[in-house]
Amino acid sequence: MATLSNPPKSPYGLARDQYVHYVPTPMRVVRRMLEMAEIQPGETVYDLGSGDGRIVISAVRNYGARGVAIEIDRERIELARRRAGPLLERIAFRRQNVFKVDLRPADVVMIYLTSLLNYHLLRRLERMKRGARVISHNFELPGMAAYKVARLHCRDAFQHNIYAYRIPLTRE
Repeated sequence: MATLSNPPKSPYGLARDQYVHYVPTPMRVVRRMLEMAEIQPGETVYDLGSGDGRIVISAVRNYGARGVAIEIDRERIELARRRAGPLLERIAFRRQNVFKVDLRPADVVMIYLTSLLNYHLLRRLERMKRGARVISHNFELPGMAAYKVARLHCRDAFQHNIYAYRIPLTRE
């Protein structure tokens, strides 16, 4: 396991398809992630690697949040915009590298990235405002202690782990 004293190899030297691929989050998992985030109306929810936008669209529709979807793939952004329909005015879709996003305005950050990528996001996550939440699907934040963990089984026959963290992050 990667820790802060034993960092993994940086993804920056790798081709994008070697460390990033799109896997849609099952809707049952989306619902549980949003519940664990304890979103309040008007809060801002970021989704890093937002794919088809299902997480921010659900956060806006069901919790009255504002959404910021960060995705590098143009086609997925266009699909997400179409799926957002009338909610589009409350969701910003940005074509941006997740390592260059300013997360300080976020109340909640949703991620479904590998532990390696999570490790490289730690410094940005740690700069978020006090009380902000980070919800990670399947991959922990290396070296950090989640305050809440859920395990779900879905129709895809896989176990899905969801980890909830609060800023400031707590080291294990």
